[in-house]
Amino acid sequence: MQRSLHSFGTKGFTDVLSLHLPRCEADTYDHVFRLCPSPLLHQCRVSINAQMDEYALSTDLEKRLVPNLIQLVLSPDGHRICLGNWNTAQLTSLSSVLLPSDSTEAIHAVLLDFSRTLFPRIDALWEARKQAKYTEAVESSLDAEPITLRTLHRNY
Repeated sequence: MQRSLHSFGTKGFTDVLSLHLPRCEADTYDHVFRLCPSPLLHQCRVSINAQMDEYALSTDLEKRLVPNLIQLVLSPDGHRICLGNWNTAQLTSLSSVLLPSDSTEAIHAVLLDFSRTLFPRIDALWEARKQAKYTEAVESSLDAEPITLRTLHRNY
């Protein structure tokens, strides 16, 4: 299921945008989370990827698990990790770095702590996407009625 901007309280903004911008494959999670060349999204991804790279690895479990999680987040379907909707291949990859001596509680603690870096990632990417869509709508609507542009600006 594709997440819409409606879930972020921007109903008026997306309603007006839908009049100007057609939905396409560029609206997929993978496009937003990894592939979109928009300068705003690219800059956002670089910044939040740097934050993930700075995550402190203090235990042996973190040193094995977190790099694998980062690799999964940056791979195709990596958005599933951020949303907690992991697929079988991701779970298999994750389990490949675990040892029989790793306790369920320790694994849970590492995943919970690392997930705190993923939630701001989701929010930042969707905010950057919203800004990019707004900019795209305004730039492509030079001949739009002034009231429409004011509505876009106000709802943004």
